[in-house]
Amino acid sequence: MKYLFSLFSTGVRTMGSSIFNAPRIKPVKSVLAALMMAIPMVLSTSAIAQTTVAIAQIPLLALKSAPGLVMLTMSRDHRLFYAAYNDSSDIDGDGVVDVGFKPTITYYGNFVSDRCYDYITSGTNQPLFRPKALATPAGCTVGATQRWHGNWLNWATTSRMDALRRVLYGGYRVYDNTTTLGSPYFTSTVLQGATIPRDSHVWGKEFRPLRDAYNITQYTNLPTPTVGKQHLFVVLSPNFTANTSAGFASPPAPVLRYITNADQTTERIWQWASADIAFGIGNPTANFTKGGGRSSVSAGTPDYVLKVEACVPIGGAVETGCTGYPTASPTVWKPTGVLHDYSTTDALKFGLLTGSYQNNYSGGVVRRNITSFKSEVSQTNGTFTDANGIAKTIDRINVQGYTSTTYDCGYLTTAQRNEGACKSWGAPIAEMMYEGLRFFSGKGAATSIYTNGVATGMDNTLGFASPVAWQNPFQSKLQSATYGNPICSRPVQMVIADPLTSFDSDQLPGSFWSAAPNFGQMALPSNDLAGLSVSVESDAIWTAEGLGSRNVFVGQSDTVSDGNPTPKLSSRFSRLRGLAPDQTQSEGTYYSAGVARFGHNTGVPLGAPTGSPPVPTVNNRPVDTISVALGSLTPKIEIPNPAGGVVTIVPISKGVSGGGIVKTPGVYQPTGAITGFYYANATASSVTVVVNFSDSDQ
Repeated sequence: MKYLFSLFSTGVRTMGSSIFNAPRIKPVKSVLAALMMAIPMVLSTSAIAQTTVAIAQIPLLALKSAPGLVMLTMSRDHRLFYAAYNDSSDIDGDGVVDVGFKPTITYYGNFVSDRCYDYITSGTNQPLFRPKALATPAGCTVGATQRWHGNWLNWATTSRMDALRRVLYGGYRVYDNTTTLGSPYFTSTVLQGATIPRDSHVWGKEFRPLRDAYNITQYTNLPTPTVGKQHLFVVLSPNFTANTSAGFASPPAPVLRYITNADQTTERIWQWASADIAFGIGNPTANFTKGGGRSSVSAGTPDYVLKVEACVPIGGAVETGCTGYPTASPTVWKPTGVLHDYSTTDALKFGLLTGSYQNNYSGGVVRRNITSFKSEVSQTNGTFTDANGIAKTIDRINVQGYTSTTYDCGYLTTAQRNEGACKSWGAPIAEMMYEGLRFFSGKGAATSIYTNGVATGMDNTLGFASPVAWQNPFQSKLQSATYGNPICSRPVQMVIADPLTSFDSDQLPGSFWSAAPNFGQMALPSNDLAGLSVSVESDAIWTAEGLGSRNVFVGQSDTVSDGNPTPKLSSRFSRLRGLAPDQTQSEGTYYSAGVARFGHNTGVPLGAPTGSPPVPTVNNRPVDTISVALGSLTPKIEIPNPAGGVVTIVPISKGVSGGGIVKTPGVYQPTGAITGFYYANATASSVTVVVNFSDSDQ
């Protein structure tokens, strides 16, 4: 359960930081379970000075007599579907990058880190992994019985979306029933991993005997590699096509695919996992010709489908994180998350706002009004009951438009794609947060440009609910037993996103940036949130942090724009966009911090819903913002400087010819997204890294 997300410190800071250091890392479940522990808080990544706060073990909002009201404001960008553990981070905080699996780290995911699993290929809902025994300190091999270790499977197979689903509500239940899969296995739930397209989202792992100080036979059912060899692993969803016409109610499961006894020198994981589709990515054979090795290597085994039985009793007890139903005398056990935990007594109530596929560059859509999460769960047997609740909505978030070899939006190198193309790209977080403030202020209706076409477009095809009619969460319970709450309930936005935002520069009040053609520019009501100017708010943060005039690594500063993460002079946040290092042309900004600052310092009127008895209007009620930022995809290479400090190297790829690209300065040239980062070799005096880039922005 460690270190997948960052909980930001108290104070107003900036999101998408390309200037400053990475945020302090906290254990994943404690971060999400904490929710409102460190109030007041606002959205940030990190600043020059980092503040570490003592975090209580019970959310402060949960201690109040009135429930805390939490709007989960969540991205649905494709960056959610990369690996949770990228082999380029210092997970345990010991100052050394954790390359490869480390048994001393507890990895979080759909598997249980202290269980040993068999892979079952016949029977109900098979194939899947089934827990059969508790792991010993040595691992999962006892005598001649060799099994898969849950901690190793979490490290190798967990995506960022898997971790989010698991922490929030126990994971994506592909089988959710009250009937069991047959004695002596009493599970009624099977969890499935997120769908991973057969493109640059595929990730790979190596077991290298010369590097990895653990016994592979204790963590998998594979033999030790022969001398000079290694084992390679990839995660992907084979033969995956997002059928946009039929919807995506049952997304295909990913698989764990491996090659045994690959050559340690000529057959490296990036030549398989990060190769172009034509050179073998995701195929049963791996092409190593570019590395000088043999032309192909047989996988030699079937794919291991990433489904797992949950809440199976071992030694008479189910794993931590399972809840028994009904409470008085449990007969069914279900995997649960923090939304379940804080709905037991409704200490916290939750709503959901996400980006849309239809308007992928424009704001977000309220998918669920703030109410008790208990309404989504049968209190008799623990199954999910609401087809369009928070859990089912997040389950439906997947990468869209993939047609087994490419995306339906085609290949473009000469300009940024228009809104509506490449629907899985786009994370306009600041605009989503603005919509969240509007929700709490009792506006009563969504921003039309954010929701236009959503009811009948791609979101509808995928099974998402139509944009819901907003319910003021501060109406009295006499007006609505479902949505009513005391006027003293504390409103909070909890933002779940990648630190690098995109396309959130123009559809906000007070934006410096003029209308962007084909990017959905709208004319906002003149006083929709009275007093909000994102430029004023974000510039106040710059001033408060004493940043003066300085060079910032960013794609654009005012009129200076080359789409590269190069230093550009600035004296304010409001005129910066294009976050470094690989989102420099996607128009992401620091406005999210400005929206958060306004919500906390100025606040919004809660509004008085009509009806009887009347509820008084409360002016300037603060809305706090907490951010759960997914661990950065961007590798960080730091070299100690003998004179003090460090030199940081950030890889960059730029298209300068071919595909119609014009290399004239100032003309659009694509910045390649970083899609793979590998420590190839390391000695006492040198380190060799391999970086894989996409050859376009999307």
